[in-house]
Amino acid sequence: MGFKYTMPVEICRHVILRLSIGIGFIVLCQLPAAAQGTVSGKVISQADKKAVSHASVFLSNATIGTETDDNGNFLLLNVRPGKYDIVVSIVGFQTYHQPITIENSPLDLGVIEVSPKPIVLKEVRIRSGNNAAWLRNFQWFKEGFLGATTLAKTCKIINPEVLNFNYKALTDTLTASTDDFLIIENNALGYRVKYLVEHFIRCDSGRKINYEGAVLFENMKGTSSQEKRWLKKRREVYEGSAMHFLRSAIADRLDDEGFRVFQYAIYANPARKPDSLIKAKIIRFTKRIRSKNSIYRDSLSFWKNQLALPKILYSLMNFPLNGGEFTGRTEQRGIYALGCENDGLYIIYNKDHHFSKNAGMDFLTNPDNNSDTLISFNSSFVFFDGNGWVLDPASLSLTGAWTRNRVAGMLPTDYTLYQ
Repeated sequence: MGFKYTMPVEICRHVILRLSIGIGFIVLCQLPAAAQGTVSGKVISQADKKAVSHASVFLSNATIGTETDDNGNFLLLNVRPGKYDIVVSIVGFQTYHQPITIENSPLDLGVIEVSPKPIVLKEVRIRSGNNAAWLRNFQWFKEGFLGATTLAKTCKIINPEVLNFNYKALTDTLTASTDDFLIIENNALGYRVKYLVEHFIRCDSGRKINYEGAVLFENMKGTSSQEKRWLKKRREVYEGSAMHFLRSAIADRLDDEGFRVFQYAIYANPARKPDSLIKAKIIRFTKRIRSKNSIYRDSLSFWKNQLALPKILYSLMNFPLNGGEFTGRTEQRGIYALGCENDGLYIIYNKDHHFSKNAGMDFLTNPDNNSDTLISFNSSFVFFDGNGWVLDPASLSLTGAWTRNRVAGMLPTDYTLYQ
């Protein structure tokens, strides 16, 4: 994927690319889209070319899904424009993934071939509810996967028996996966979440959590009052979220929506000499001291102090950025880039625009932090679509408010404020 812009290393206040987004896009972010797309195709087995019926076909991280009919055909309706990962899942076959881009016209994927899974005899593992090790693993999984917030307490895992756990005591590492959908009822947001857990890892006593997989959101049925509460709670979760932030950035509405963004500068310590010079000087003056010439002790002390200086310095800038200074279009339609070279982005959200004068790094890990998040970049740019969905979660690391809700606070990528 190519880019037509570069960003200076020393500071990211230089504009990447001014976005030319009109009122039409702002309406798209705020209201249900009038234009909808469709996706169709047919699923067959790669082995015998026969139709595969009753396979789950869905757009990952969205609310759009269906099953193939007796002839293997499927049709997805009312798809918002954007970039998606279409997933085909059925027991006995490898999960199929294909990236697609939806515009305002029908998309026919033609014939999709799915591969049968090889038959592997697995070790029989006890999954009984009274097995202490399994219960411990399940509790760790729930805390890491759903989070430890009030939202997480309202979530119920319907079929925990589909989870495959593997715990290595030597490294204190728990991994988990599923061969079928893990079903979660989110009674706070009104979603039935079907998650194919492809990878989950918990290590460092729960301080490091990573998970990924394909997700389908289904709206739960409730009473009129329940559905009103769900809509209200979804909006509360959306406000200040990563999705809200990214949509606001590309629409140039960060300030209007209650966000402030600061550069977290990461740069080489100008007071520290090069490593090669420091090591050479220490060796030189150490040898001279050994020759009983004490006049070199101060010099040796100086170079040892140089060695102790940090190579990298961090500094939170005190001037806010606007969306055009760290967000830009790519050459691929509907895909955007977020980046600040080697620097991070410190994001503060307050719906009522009540901001303190100075942002503080110490607040990030405060249990009461519901407003501040630090984005650290694991690659030069983070790519996301117009719905505010990050295409590769591994391209960034988060500290602060956005890490708290986890799956319990996930909203589908096709969520709108009136959904």
